[in-house]
This record gives sequence, structure tokens and C-alpha cells, in this order.
Amino acid sequence: MDCVRRRGKIYSVVVTVPADLIDVVGKKQLWRSLKTKSYDVARSEARQLLHTVEQLFKQIRGGMDSRLINGMVAEYALDWLNKTDATRTFFAVVNNTKEKRAAKSARYQDYTESVQDLILSGTSAEVLGAVSVA
Repeated sequence: MDCVRRRGKIYSVVVTVPADLIDVVGKKQLWRSLKTKSYDVARSEARQLLHTVEQLFKQIRGGMDSRLINGMVAEYALDWLNKTDATRTFFAVVNNTKEKRAAKSARYQDYTESVQDLILSGTSAEVLGAVSVA
């Protein structure tokens, strides 16, 4: 997505304010951190945020009071952060169980052994990233 940018290791969303609303909003662009290092998560969260921003732009064009708009933005941001934090906490717990760690460790061990077998068999050209020396 064009609106998802990476600042350091964390993704942010950038929304360009329509020209007719720049005076009302007071900015040409809105930057919000998505507080994630995962591009897939950032894209998903950016879509949700963009939808909400578009709705706010429509409401601003409809003549809403700026205090009401600021209140709605603050309420949405708090709700969004709570949902995001709850989701991340859930997946952190799920992915950090002993069973998950053991399964990941076993997969890595199997992969390492298969790569070693390929290298020792002399077919290192089949190993991803390997360079054959002539």
C-alpha cells in the first residue's frame, strides 16, 4: 500500500488530506504509527484506519464542529489502540506456548539437518543462497 511507510523498524500510515480540507484540518498529511514491525499487520490496520479517515473527511465536509471531530478522532484512536493491544497480546500468548516453541525448534532443526545433508552430498547448488564454485 502506498500509505504504509516504515520509520525505523515500525510501520506508520500516511494520509494525504484533501486540498479542500487542509485549512480545516490544519495539515497536509496525517502520520500515525501502527505500532507494528509486521508489514502484513500494518497493511491490515492501515486499511481500517483509512476507512475511518475517509468517513471523517465526509463528516467534515458535511459541516461538523471541529471539537466534535476531535472528540471522535480521540475516541476512535483509544478504541483502536485497545483492540490492537488486545489482539497483539492474544497472539503473543498463543505463539509463545511451549508447544509452539517446541514445534518451531523441531522445524528449524529438520531444516538445518536437510541443508547439511545437501551440502555434504555435494549438491549445494540446491541449497537456497548457496554459490557453487567451479
